Amino acid sequence: SGRHPFLVQIAAAALFESNTYDRNSQARYGHADRMIQGWATVHFEDVWQRLSQNLKRTALTLALAEFSQVVEPPAADVTLSDDDHEMRWLADGDLIEATANQRCASWRGERWRICASSFARWLVESGKWMEPHKQEETPPLDSTEREEQVAVLRPLLRAHRNRLRELELKHAKLGTAADPSVINEIDEIRQKIIEVERDLRRWGGHV
Repeated sequence: SGRHPFLVQIAAAALFESNTYDRNSQARYGHADRMIQGWATVHFEDVWQRLSQNLKRTALTLALAEFSQVVEPPAADVTLSDDDHEMRWLADGDLIEATANQRCASWRGERWRICASSFARWLVESGKWMEPHKQEETPPLDSTEREEQVAVLRPLLRAHRNRLRELELKHAKLGTAADPSVINEIDEIRQKIIEVERDLRRWGGHV
């Protein structure tokens, strides 16, 4: 699950459901694993569609390096680009994390992996790595329009980030007593932040 709340909930539900099918531990976990991957497909597809082309390439590189049986060269030789901005954006969004696993791709002298291994598996097994490269649409090169778009997006991003901090503080204080709607709103705000940051990058603004 990579500690992502939605995926943790899916995993817990799948384990609970699997108890009714088979009491053998191996069979139960295998059944739960298939359920998790099936239930999370729509979520993974949504995440994938919201990533920029650069982020898609990075995610695929990480996924293929970790599941190196489907590609060559060996994962130990796979090195990510030196794009600090993209990598830090992925790390700050809890989409990737440093790891001691030497079979994962390297960047800045460390090994990195996608936090949720279920997402990495989906990227490989769904065949996303075989899809033809699609050129990302570029906004019109009108400087005035770009400035106007950035001027609108910056305060929106700031508002979303402030709201996220409020919700995370509220959730931290309430703990398990927090209303599920708080967690749902946190996930929604995080997704909105990802979308606004993506749009800012497309219009040439800094996030």
